[in-house]
Formats: sequence, structure tokens, C-alpha cells
Amino acid sequence: MEEEGPADAAELRGMTGTAEFNDLPVPVGGDIVVALNGEPVRDMDDLILAISQQEIGDQIKLSVLRDGQEVELTARLAARPD
Repeated sequence: MEEEGPADAAELRGMTGTAEFNDLPVPVGGDIVVALNGEPVRDMDDLILAISQQEIGDQIKLSVLRDGQEVELTARLAARPD
């Protein structure tokens, strides 16, 4: 997550480490996005598709799982850094 970027401004929490599963590193900790603007997000493909249908500067509502609780966050989309 980019420091001082849209996710940081929305207080979205990134992964805190990794664990091994079937001899592969798996990210652990952080928020899990479960909905964007009220539409369910099942996986990263859903999230990418939902974000791609928005415009730079749009404000979006994210529902995330954080420490076992659902939390609502608001973010303003920005252009991806170079």
C-alpha cells in the first residue's frame, strides 16, 4: 500500500506478514474487502472489475472484515502511480 495514497487515507490496513501453506507464502493480517459500493466482492478479480468501472476521483464505499468485524470505509480513487 502506498503511503499517503487513497488506501492509506481511507485507513485501509494492509497485510501484516506471511504464513506458509502447502510450502507457499500466504499473506496474513490486514483488511479483507467484502463489498464495494454495496456489491459483494468474492475475490481479487471482483475487486479489480468493480474498481475498473469507476472513475478517478470517484468516492467509493468499502466494506471490509477487520479483526472479525465488518467495517465501512470511504476512499477516493486516484490514478495509479508510475
